[in-house]
Parts: sequence; structure tokens; C-alpha cells
Amino acid sequence: MKTRKELAKVLRKRQVELLPVTGPQLGITKEKIEKLSDDQIIESYITCSDCGRKMATMEDVDRVLEENPRTFDEFWDLLESLVRAREIASRGVAKFRKQNPKQKRKM
Repeated sequence: MKTRKELAKVLRKRQVELLPVTGPQLGITKEKIEKLSDDQIIESYITCSDCGRKMATMEDVDRVLEENPRTFDEFWDLLESLVRAREIASRGVAKFRKQNPKQKRKM
């Protein structure tokens, strides 16, 4: 997969395959899935359905697509790795700033 369009096609297919399991209780139909824009279907995968928090950005999605993942699982693993690395780096910076409050930040 190299583009959002290709990713969205894979995600729609996955959702349609899951319809017998999730569709009836959630009121989801194949028609509703097909009406979603490419960005909407991608957003549905990177957004928590319980709290609405985004686990990644569309820019993250684009970065992962640049790696040309062959499958959804490979795409998802790369995306999770990217997000996890950013969170670890962010915690490291916050910890450093807490330990060194007087040190000037360089941009």
C-alpha cells in the first residue's frame, strides 16, 4: 500500500468481512461503509471508539505508507511502532526538562 486510497480499500474490505460479527449490534451496513470517504475510514481506525482519542495522526499514516507496507497487519505494526517511539521520546524529553529546569531549550 502506497496511498491513502489503497489503505482505505483494504480497511473497507476488512470492515465488510467483520459485518457478521459487529454489524448487527452497531447498526453498520455495507452501504454505510462504502459511503465513507477514504479519510473517514482511516480516521475510524486511528480513533478510539470509546473515548475519541486519536492514537495517530494522518501525517503518521502517510509516513507509514511511505514504507509501502504489504498488508494491513504490517501497516498497523509500523504505525504502532511510530506512535510508541514518539511517546517514549516525549516522556524522555519531559523527564529531562523536569530534572534540568534551568537549562535553555535549543530549537
